[in-house]
Amino acid sequence: MRDRVIFIDDEPNIRKTMEAIFHRAGYEITCFPGLSWAIDALNNDPVDVLITDLSMPEHDGLQILDHVMRFHMGIPVILMTAYGSVESATRAMKQGAYDFLMKPVNTEELLRIVRSAIETRRRRSRAALEGYAPVPVSVVPNRSECLPLLGSSDASKKLNSEVLRATQSNLPVVLMGAQGSLLREIAQEIHARSERSAEIFLELGFSVLEPEFHGTEVFGLEKGATPAAFFSRPGRLELSAGGVLFLEDVETLEPVARGLLTRAVRDSQFTRVGGFFPQALSAQLILAVTRDESWVPNPELQGLLRAAGGVEIRVPRLEERAQDFIEWLPRMVDRACARYALPKKQVHPEWVSKMSKKSYPFQWESLREEVLKEVKETVGPVVGA
Repeated sequence: MRDRVIFIDDEPNIRKTMEAIFHRAGYEITCFPGLSWAIDALNNDPVDVLITDLSMPEHDGLQILDHVMRFHMGIPVILMTAYGSVESATRAMKQGAYDFLMKPVNTEELLRIVRSAIETRRRRSRAALEGYAPVPVSVVPNRSECLPLLGSSDASKKLNSEVLRATQSNLPVVLMGAQGSLLREIAQEIHARSERSAEIFLELGFSVLEPEFHGTEVFGLEKGATPAAFFSRPGRLELSAGGVLFLEDVETLEPVARGLLTRAVRDSQFTRVGGFFPQALSAQLILAVTRDESWVPNPELQGLLRAAGGVEIRVPRLEERAQDFIEWLPRMVDRACARYALPKKQVHPEWVSKMSKKSYPFQWESLREEVLKEVKETVGPVVGA
């Protein structure tokens, strides 16, 4: 099944051009002149990404973004404009846009961002526990409890102590954990509990980006820096000024970009790719490293992590937190019942004990699958009876 794109622009010629571009690239695309025409498609058809112009007579791009965030949370939104600025880009990203492009759009860059948006959405859908974390990638809306921080075990107390320290500091934070440890949700919680909670929370996952774009996505790009750079473009460091920037899968960061980031963290300033004028690094950085027990960072990554300094948080494995399952499982069962429109169910103590002794190769992802399976198979009012 082909990925489906909705494109909104009041200019007929631009709609025709985009239709041709996306059809040639193998996408299914539907174009509309405004939000009113697109609502039925949003309500009734699966949509993988929405692209919209910023300036339109009926509803502008920010109003369309707001509608998607309210009623179709999880669909990545990409905004385009011929009148771009750092301020308008920052506003769009703060409201939840996935990305922001200047017209005339470079086709290769547009398709790359669309691929990244779709892959990021799929990855979040696989990794996020239902109801534990919002799907949008740019901004944190009303949050539910952060399950990885619940619990009374020694490991949980240590984790919460380190998170508290991170919220009380502007220093960079290094988060380390096994695959499926919900590092993103912990980063969101650090932002929500900090003095920066009213400011923007942006994120960037390196594993879903082609390595050659790591540097420009982080630092931005000056006009003329590359043959395709027709406009200057702010990077995530610039867009997240004063807020929090969560960089995920730092272990996959391209070496040149890693060196530039190491220097930026060390000097508290950065320069756009192809630029000459340094800018102050005012965002708090949270660097996430996915690792297993045998993982040893390469020297370059060690250099970045040393430069980051600040607060280092190791997220314990579930196998170290058997005592906390009594708090997690009832909440997970409640959410699973809500997801499948089932009556609320209790949990059997012996099932809790059994689950706490298991091994979970993909941590919260594996635990979630087991809980969902058990809830769906339970006929009576008690799970695990």
